[in-house]
Amino acid sequence: MDGIQIAAGVVLLLNLAACSRPSVEGPTLLPTRAVSGAPQVMITPAAELTRANNSSQHCDSTVLSSGTSANTDLSTGKTGQVVYVNRDGNIALLDPTSNASSLVTTDASVRPVGGIQRTYKYPTFSNDARALLFVSLEVDQDAPAMTSTVIVAEAVERPRLSSVYSTDENIPYVDWSPDDSLVAALTINPTRGEVQVIPRTGGVSRVFGAGASAYWNWRRDSKAMVAHLDGSMSNNPGSYLSLGDARANTGDRLALMPGNFQSPQFSPDGKTILVVKSNAAAGQLILADATGSQLCELASLQSGAFFAWSPDGRKIAYMDTTSPMFAAAPIEVIDLPTGKTTELTGEFAAFFWSPDSTMLAAYSIDQGDHFLDFDSGKAVSRATPSEVGKIALLHLDVIDVASTFRTTIADTIPTRDFVQLLGFFDQYSRALTPWSPDSTRLAFSSMAPLRATSDIVVATLPTGRAPATLARVADGTLAFWSPR
Repeated sequence: MDGIQIAAGVVLLLNLAACSRPSVEGPTLLPTRAVSGAPQVMITPAAELTRANNSSQHCDSTVLSSGTSANTDLSTGKTGQVVYVNRDGNIALLDPTSNASSLVTTDASVRPVGGIQRTYKYPTFSNDARALLFVSLEVDQDAPAMTSTVIVAEAVERPRLSSVYSTDENIPYVDWSPDDSLVAALTINPTRGEVQVIPRTGGVSRVFGAGASAYWNWRRDSKAMVAHLDGSMSNNPGSYLSLGDARANTGDRLALMPGNFQSPQFSPDGKTILVVKSNAAAGQLILADATGSQLCELASLQSGAFFAWSPDGRKIAYMDTTSPMFAAAPIEVIDLPTGKTTELTGEFAAFFWSPDSTMLAAYSIDQGDHFLDFDSGKAVSRATPSEVGKIALLHLDVIDVASTFRTTIADTIPTRDFVQLLGFFDQYSRALTPWSPDSTRLAFSSMAPLRATSDIVVATLPTGRAPATLARVADGTLAFWSPR
């Protein structure tokens, strides 16, 4: 991500949430993971992947040639567990069956103790759900100085914490390689970001790529990474896409010139790459093959694209915008077997695919009259307390992609931790999910001004078209579910 872009973006984004935010969250910094166990789906444009290279052959005839079976992990009824950041800045786990919480870390302090302020950020489950990756942030108020440390730990109560990388720069995003043997971290300063690739057990890190902005995604076999560096051609003629073996080398620069987008993404089977290519207009959403050569065009764009593959590889969802937080947009869903595109109307700011690939959890910015107080379960007027009226709410829906039916979950007041990642949801969605493994529940956070805290809430979806059931399960600022 762009260090300058992040610094400016945080100021703007925090205007959404910080006006009357209770002082329960840690220092403000900012933020990428891969899907494992996904079915092997091969996207094959007809005419045997005619290599158009720099042509604009459209993907109208794209078909699925293999791997149409469902992910068996999704039908086991596994409930997984929730990881969250509590109000003290510690990492905690929640058993969603018993609602019992257990602490992973215990020494955070959102207010300085002896001049040192420590918080934990961005907890991310490994792909096998047995371990956690997160960032420890220490700020010495007396120096002043900052230390960011990448930590790996078992996903159990009070595990041994292993520090695998440390720097005096900000680390706003971390993720796992699909085989969980490596971790990657974004280190940023005001002018430059670097993609650090680190052995899970620690040791020498490698810089896969660097630029004024940096976004990446792992290939399913963990042997390759694709990165988007230095922005778009329209803003920076030196911007580029990079592809290579992240275990041993820096990436090779691709001939494709990047358009307006952030995070590239491999298909779940690792055989194609989804990117935006620059052209004379706003750009084209395209598929490239595993070597980075263009295959075909999925859509012409007016502004740019934020996008994500469905976990089964059969669909792609995208928004045509350069910044959904400031230019909200409808969500377009492309069904690859048929080539059909469905527009989900609305002014959306972010979305997350359900593990079974049938639904989207979609956030939109709401200026409504009420928000939901999860302690009472009742709607509260924005005018009570009066400062709540200054805060933009986030409206959360679950949308069934096939029928376009929407289940309203809640109007929430976003926590600072959540707002920080919202503008980069495409990158974070590669590594994090609010969905339970069986696609029946969602975890999310919301400020609670009336009680001067913030809540972790679990929504259980109905089997029909009844309202979702909401349960406040903990105090906290950010929550995600394990992948299994």
